Amino acid sequence: MSVEIFKPTKLLSPYVQGIWAADTYHSHASAATKHFISDAASGFIFVLQGSIAIDGQRFEQGVIWQPTRKKAYTMEFSPNAKVVGFRFQPAIGSIICSELPTSTCQLTEVTSSLDGLTLQLTELFNELTGSAGQWHKISMVYRWLIRTIDFALVVPESISNIFQIISPWSEVTYSEQLIISPRQLQRQFNRWLNMTPVYYKRLIRVHQSVVELRKNPPENLASFAISQGFSDQAHMTREFRAIANITPHQLLMKRSKIN
Repeated sequence: MSVEIFKPTKLLSPYVQGIWAADTYHSHASAATKHFISDAASGFIFVLQGSIAIDGQRFEQGVIWQPTRKKAYTMEFSPNAKVVGFRFQPAIGSIICSELPTSTCQLTEVTSSLDGLTLQLTELFNELTGSAGQWHKISMVYRWLIRTIDFALVVPESISNIFQIISPWSEVTYSEQLIISPRQLQRQFNRWLNMTPVYYKRLIRVHQSVVELRKNPPENLASFAISQGFSDQAHMTREFRAIANITPHQLLMKRSKIN
């Protein structure tokens, strides 16, 4: 399986996390499966050839809306699949795509008319279908995003502030640093991210811990748990099971097999 990822900088970076392209090969006798840890982002997937399954839900060729997810998920790519996608920064997808469902779906299943964003995404899908090469596809998506995104869009200030304040390792209570009440903040988080500020902090702590485990495997998981803001190793394991669907030990074992 071949995967390429581009992370925008400058103008696009406050709105888009990344653009990616994935191809599987004829020689693969079975589907390729990837495990993804949620990071409170949302985005679109273009299945140009073959099919994909997200947590068992099968999607054929078309444009797939993937809203914010609260837990890890698996994506299965059929043999000879060609797939492209992009991920918004947290809350941006909900602002741009506020009328779309809060569950993963194919656009043709939720809209009967081609207008506005749906029409633009369908046109991009058609252009991508006729293009060759992963980086060419990524470049096409990048140019489309530059043309399409309204750069006047702003994440609500209270949520923007909390993104800056919340740290998985911080003991500071964010309510002391905001001018709105905790109840108002919770309502806004539920609206734009479909989760509470407390759950967001848990999710980001697990996500960042997974990234660090994969990058720099520790010799001692108990010390690693404390360094990542968990109360102890047992607490870290419970949080990994609940949010990442895998334990830290299982993640390290999986990594060692790959290497």
